[in-house]
Amino acid sequence: MSAIELKSGLHELIDRVQDEQILEAVYTILNKQQLDDQDFAHRLTPDQRADIQVGLDDLEAGRTLSAQEVFARYK
Repeated sequence: MSAIELKSGLHELIDRVQDEQILEAVYTILNKQQLDDQDFAHRLTPDQRADIQVGLDDLEAGRTLSAQEVFARYK
């Protein structure tokens, strides 16, 4: 079954459901999937965000190493 067929079938089923608990369960599942598909940045801690910013600042200032330099350093 294609994604379009699945979506169409889901729409039809949801339109027929009257039980609010079932509708809430489906909503929760679909909403969680949508949140999981979003950018991961919302799940980062403040420390992780700060570390990323340090790396971006280093990149912008030209404080970088080539892959060869990194491999040599951590050989």
